Amino acid sequence: MTDQTAIPRFAVGVDVGGTFTDVFFLDEARGRIDIAKVPSTRGDQATGFIEGLRSRAEPKQIATVVHGTTVGTNALLERKGARTGIITTRGFRDVLEMRRRDRPSTWGLWGQFVPVVITSRFGNRVPLLANMVEGGKTPLLSAAELAEIGYRLVIFPGGLTRALAHCMTAYFASLKQNGTTAPFRDQMLDFAALNALIGTPELLAQGRQYDPSRYEDRP
Repeated sequence: MTDQTAIPRFAVGVDVGGTFTDVFFLDEARGRIDIAKVPSTRGDQATGFIEGLRSRAEPKQIATVVHGTTVGTNALLERKGARTGIITTRGFRDVLEMRRRDRPSTWGLWGQFVPVVITSRFGNRVPLLANMVEGGKTPLLSAAELAEIGYRLVIFPGGLTRALAHCMTAYFASLKQNGTTAPFRDQMLDFAALNALIGTPELLAQGRQYDPSRYEDRP
């Protein structure tokens, strides 16, 4: 006889809230539903989550779990939690203020809602990273020009890719023609220079700090 308690038959939905964790159970084998409400555990949300699951079923009986949480949204709306910074793509920095999470009316020409983020409280917006994808729509400014308007980091992924492609094309052409790396070695780093560049000696020195043989003679 088959042990019915061992057959996964429950589809479970869990909503972890700031005060309570709500759990919905669908017994797919019997076509029945049940609900449970347990206290949320702020120290570890998983504790209340698991307690909610075990309140109506054993883990081996659960076939599917779908879950979500309003904890993050609540912290934002209630203005609780640590002060944080928001990193956005240029042109999208107002997305949070233009949210739809708690607007009384999603559609229409007018809307009334209290701003979630008080911008003046957090200071001025500061540009951080410029992604210079040359050939695209990103303005082709120099790093110095970007620094003048407040950017701290500038990356050139497109230029890096093209530079590597140019170098590799020349390398493979030489290798195909000569069958050896010898003619190209003046344009290559030897292993000592490569290790120095990537910091291998320093990494090895740090690793030796954890060598077990250093502690074998200690009482």
